[in-house]
Amino acid sequence: LIQAENNQITIDKIRELNNFVSKTPLTSDKKIIFINEAHFLRNEAANALLKLLEEPPEYIIFLLTTDGERKLLPTIVSRCQKVYYHGRAQEDFSVDKDVLLKIIDETLQKNLLVIPKYFEQIEEMGDDFFDVLLYFFRDLLLYRENTREDFILDAENYYEKYKAISLEGLVKIIDKINDIQSKRQLNVNFRLSVEELLLYIMEEA
Repeated sequence: LIQAENNQITIDKIRELNNFVSKTPLTSDKKIIFINEAHFLRNEAANALLKLLEEPPEYIIFLLTTDGERKLLPTIVSRCQKVYYHGRAQEDFSVDKDVLLKIIDETLQKNLLVIPKYFEQIEEMGDDFFDVLLYFFRDLLLYRENTREDFILDAENYYEKYKAISLEGLVKIIDKINDIQSKRQLNVNFRLSVEELLLYIMEEA
């Protein structure tokens, strides 16, 4: 198990894998290397890992998790089989869905007062606000592309209402949410993150 310390995975941790990889398993057929939050790999660590991924022994399985594949080196992504996981169930989030949908609705209607009006509720949601916002626009993208069997949120009335948002706009919004979530990991101010994101959505929607 490889995990980040202080939001980074150093090359020393990857070098330690060489000894583990070189020894064949004695009590099972496989060895599994689980790299949690692989987007925290420093550049030199990512390059060292790349060498291991190029020709791993057949008994080695690498599992890498990340909240955004674009945060990884494209050469690492190209050597992996991607499995998308949608995260926690709705009931696991500290989010009032009705309030969230009102916030989204007023944001998409470009109401500049939405931030002062709802900021107290948004603050109570914490970083779950960004997660569920991401799910909404992910669902809207699926709805727009006529894929309607795998929604995370149950908000089809809103998807129908805003299905005219362009594909390019939705992709930009989703990328922006991912970007804001990355900044939040670096302890960027919460209110500034909310303001930046909602104003961006107003511009792109």
